[in-house]
Amino acid sequence: VNSTLDLQTVLDTIIAKATQLSATDVGAIYVFDEANRRFEVRATYGMTTDMIAVIREHHADFSEAVRGATQRRQPDQVADLQPSSRANELIMRLGYRARLVVPLLAVDGIVGALVVRRKAPGEFPKSTIELLQTFGVQSVLAIQNARLFSEIEEKGRQLAEASEHKSQFLAS
Repeated sequence: VNSTLDLQTVLDTIIAKATQLSATDVGAIYVFDEANRRFEVRATYGMTTDMIAVIREHHADFSEAVRGATQRRQPDQVADLQPSSRANELIMRLGYRARLVVPLLAVDGIVGALVVRRKAPGEFPKSTIELLQTFGVQSVLAIQNARLFSEIEEKGRQLAEASEHKSQFLAS
């Protein structure tokens, strides 16, 4: 997860590894957009274009589950999905029955959440939930490092531009 500082690559790696570690079929990583105060799907693993379209179309329903888990600061699982909403009906039609949301939390706020799904219904083992929580802590550090690196690159670019302007001014 820490092998690169490119944010999208970090997110793609996190959700791929989370899905593999949890022995689930598909996964998505939601990142909290502080400016808009909402969760955005930023990376997926194993999902078809149909499933991604369902998630984007019913964004409010899916992000509500993410919001609930992050506010409680605890993982949230659904062992056997019920057709309680249009979004759940569509996910069930695609064959998925169990869902686990693991919040990604920093000391100073919410970073996002990992969401993994599997076709087989049933509770997630406690060991799997704990493993994903531990992985989540490491993931938060990787995300923060990638964001800081991006900020440093942007500041460096701004400084180079300012230096160029200063040189042009002095040359004039």
